[in-house]
Amino acid sequence: ITIPVSVAELIGTFLETFGYGVYVVIFPKCLDILRGKDVKRGLMSYLLATMWISFVLITVHLIVDLIRAFTAFTGSMDLPGSPEKYYAKGNTVLTITKMATYVSETLLSDTLLVN
Repeated sequence: ITIPVSVAELIGTFLETFGYGVYVVIFPKCLDILRGKDVKRGLMSYLLATMWISFVLITVHLIVDLIRAFTAFTGSMDLPGSPEKYYAKGNTVLTITKMATYVSETLLSDTLLVN
């Protein structure tokens, strides 16, 4: 079974939104736990900075995905196949921003795991 790109993007955006909701609930609890730990000041600053930068990158990624989904599915409703045509364009500012935030978050997470 093949899934069209537009359907895969819509499902992916839905799952990201669900995951983000879970993340928003866990994030403040994680901050509270981290503040309660007895950790060196430098390490604490590093962990807090990593958490906040991750939160911002994940939020930007989700916002960009939502904008792309709304634009793809409501931008040209009178044209058949318009979501497929929208997602076929890989050089738009929103697509590049989405990829940049994804790569940045991956690099940040990998750096946190290595250190």
